[in-house]
Amino acid sequence: MSRCPSESSASAEQLMRLCMAMATIGWFAPMVVAWRLSGLFWGTRMPRGEAARMIVEKGSAFTSAGLDATRAMTTHAPPVAAMLAALEPISLAVEGNHRRLSRHGLRRMRPGRRR
Repeated sequence: MSRCPSESSASAEQLMRLCMAMATIGWFAPMVVAWRLSGLFWGTRMPRGEAARMIVEKGSAFTSAGLDATRAMTTHAPPVAAMLAALEPISLAVEGNHRRLSRHGLRRMRPGRRR
């Protein structure tokens, strides 16, 4: 069963969205890790529940990414569309974390105060 080339090739929009998803992950993920590590190890304030959120969000983002990629592959989507389906949920989660944590900012806790 042969498909015409236009069906199997990636569109310029798909390639751009894929590049943007990868760039978003590559740019924001290290910042999110730095904010969270500073909160855990150096005593800067973190939003309530951030430690638990670090663990729980990975499961939901990667499950969503896996399901979306599987759905794209089972519908015979082009490989770029499957990669995009896998990366978009992760990219959105990383960008959301960056936005939330940067809004909160880094503030040192005062000695003797609890979180």
